[in-house]
Amino acid sequence: MSDKLAALGAEPIQFSTIEIAPLNAGDVVSARGLNEQGLVVGASGPVVQTSQLSSQPTPCADTTPLTSRAIIWQDGQTQDLNAWVAARGLTLPAGSVLAEAIDINASNSILAVLRLADGRLTFVRLNAEP
Repeated sequence: MSDKLAALGAEPIQFSTIEIAPLNAGDVVSARGLNEQGLVVGASGPVVQTSQLSSQPTPCADTTPLTSRAIIWQDGQTQDLNAWVAARGLTLPAGSVLAEAIDINASNSILAVLRLADGRLTFVRLNAEP
């Protein structure tokens, strides 16, 4: 679906909507990055009320890298980023999981959160072509 919005009297801007399915029924998707090729990255996981993560109450639901899995949306399909990079020859450390993809650039490099086997979280840069 495409439409136009007028932003505070400025020229209309174009927008389009996409539907990004979660990896599992009942999960939520959190989109974090979009590049010029139309690839979207983010996370899919169980609903976590953000008020559970901070002292400030909020009605928003989100994912958390403690329980989520990183995703990539390409050509209308949501894919687990762990499987996506494995299909391109990347081997992650034993017991680790790409928990959340934070951004993707024009060269398709992805900044992601890696959940290590011991539960620690670290940032990684993935250089994979779609």
